[in-house]
Amino acid sequence: MSVGKNIKFLRKQKGLSQSDLGAKVKLSASQISNIESGKRQTTYDNLVTIADGLGCKVADLYDEEDKLHQDNAWILFNERMKKDGIKPEQAERWIKLAKGIIDESD
Repeated sequence: MSVGKNIKFLRKQKGLSQSDLGAKVKLSASQISNIESGKRQTTYDNLVTIADGLGCKVADLYDEEDKLHQDNAWILFNERMKKDGIKPEQAERWIKLAKGIIDESD
């Protein structure tokens, strides 16, 4: 299943209409519909909000096969950073530090 289909499945499991979920996550029912049908992709922040509205983690919106893809690994990494309270500015400093260490070791 795709992310959209998983959102739809979880939404229906919770007994929510697209309007109900939209109201909960501050998106329109048509936005939820477009995401579920795959007509539109959405932002990571929207996925976080939708997952919160469904009472799950962003990772739960992905199939196991999808979780193995590298691009999705970055999404999961970003989710972990947010969960741990690490701000983008802090992560950027860590990246610069790591690059410096790598450059020194070459």
